Amino acid sequence: MAYQAARTFRDEMVLSHPPQQQHERLCGVYKRSGGKQTYWVAQTLKYDGKYVRKFFNVAPLGEEQALALASENRFPTASAVTSVGSVCIRN
Repeated sequence: MAYQAARTFRDEMVLSHPPQQQHERLCGVYKRSGGKQTYWVAQTLKYDGKYVRKFFNVAPLGEEQALALASENRFPTASAVTSVGSVCIRN
């Protein structure tokens, strides 16, 4: 019972405090280019240590829309993130 209450509290905190941008880059979003394709990628680390990634192709969507979709899809569910204290640091 306490465990479920703690998870509910954590999920509410994560949803009410979205990650901040660092150095004009978004935590959980990166650009990937290979061959003829360029993608914006949304990435989430799950509790089991595995990453969930969604790819947004720049060619059909355009640069701005692909980035916007990747940004919106960084955290598909609150339970997918590792903790409220996750920090993104970019050099």
